[in-house]
Amino acid sequence: GMAVVENNLGLIKQNQNLPREAIIHYEKALTYRKTIGDQQLIGHSMSYLGKANAQLKRYDKAFEFFKKANTILTQGDEPEIVLNNFVSMANLYRQLGEFELAINYFNMAIGIAEENHLLIYMPSIQLVLGEIYIRLKNYELAQNCLTQGLETAIKIESLSEKSDIYRELHSMFLKQNNINKSFKMLNHYTAIQDSIQAMGNAEVLAKIEVLRIMNENEQAVYEKKQELKKQKLFGKLMGLAFTFSLILLAGILHRYFYIKKTSRKMQSQQKIIHEKEIAIQKEKEIQLKMNHICFLLIITA
Repeated sequence: GMAVVENNLGLIKQNQNLPREAIIHYEKALTYRKTIGDQQLIGHSMSYLGKANAQLKRYDKAFEFFKKANTILTQGDEPEIVLNNFVSMANLYRQLGEFELAINYFNMAIGIAEENHLLIYMPSIQLVLGEIYIRLKNYELAQNCLTQGLETAIKIESLSEKSDIYRELHSMFLKQNNINKSFKMLNHYTAIQDSIQAMGNAEVLAKIEVLRIMNENEQAVYEKKQELKKQKLFGKLMGLAFTFSLILLAGILHRYFYIKKTSRKMQSQQKIIHEKEIAIQKEKEIQLKMNHICFLLIITA
């Protein structure tokens, strides 16, 4: 597991054009794989280290790792990995201008591809071989390679590789001053480019339509959420208004009953006072009558 993680980190760093950091991860992966003892996985790590060193233009180290990887990988049963390693070595030799060695390794890769029915790799390899032979001005071999690559590209229905090969054939016939064939290849190349462009436009339109639908769906979801938020807010406001109304009503009722109770109490007190005043008045009247009677008795006597 650690080997896989380190190897994947190395691939990420290499794709980010950070080969030095990639090498650190590949070396860790190689250490783990040596501990495990799986020779094929060790070969994989060697091949990755070769590619990373080639990216840093450390050609001696790159070839050293590639050759070690070849020794290990050719003993296994993963022809696709061996093929890729041969192609990496061939491209490195081509980059250094050692075309004979590059051609040798490309042919070895083609042999593996044919033997294991890995047709998908054939057009690109034949294209590069054709380019090398054109550079060497061996137009006959170049045309053979490019023609074989074109046949395979047609068989596997690879438009991009067909386009590249037609372009290379156009360039080759132009160098030979074969205007008719050059023009014919240019027409094929242009037609395929138009098809690729049309497909690209259709793909772009499809993506735009998908994005439009997604945006509409997102907008609808957003509006629905906003509507729900409004409904929730309205519900909360109504709840608060209802609660406030209940509180206000309770306050009014409380005030009403308090005033009514106070009024009754005051009326009761006023009644008592009034009754007391009447009683006092009666007492006064009685007292006056008693005084008047006494006064009359005194006079009479």
